[in-house]
Amino acid sequence: MRSSLLAFVVLGCSNSSGVDGGTLDSGPDASIDVGKRDTARDSTDEDAGLVEAGLNGCAEPDFVDRSAPDASRTIAWNFNVDPRCIIVAIGDTVTWDGSLASHPLSSQGGDMPTPIVTTNTGTSVSFVFADAGNFGFVCLNHQPMTGVVRVR
Repeated sequence: MRSSLLAFVVLGCSNSSGVDGGTLDSGPDASIDVGKRDTARDSTDEDAGLVEAGLNGCAEPDFVDRSAPDASRTIAWNFNVDPRCIIVAIGDTVTWDGSLASHPLSSQGGDMPTPIVTTNTGTSVSFVFADAGNFGFVCLNHQPMTGVVRVR
């Protein structure tokens, strides 16, 4: 178990000289040959055991395209944020609908400056997204309530 865990930790590292590869000594009787790292693999490889989640847990397949002119751009702002990962067009307005006193909205991660301003009163708030980018958001009381507005 210890060797597997150590190999997992070392897999993405390089030695102090900045050159990939080498041997890691984990005790008097054990060493792990790290070898050259395969940079062509990505983090979704089965043996890596990791999935690239992206900003605020929004991976590419999670994004819902709401960039059509007649699309709804309202996010249900409660424990089940819906949609969490939304795509809109430059100039679109996105509205968060829910108790902002219970679920204060704030920006979290992504591009700056963000149009998302911390709001903790009312039942609805809207922001115009004038620039392209990825703008993360979060509930200040419930950290799992996160998402991203992607503007194209």
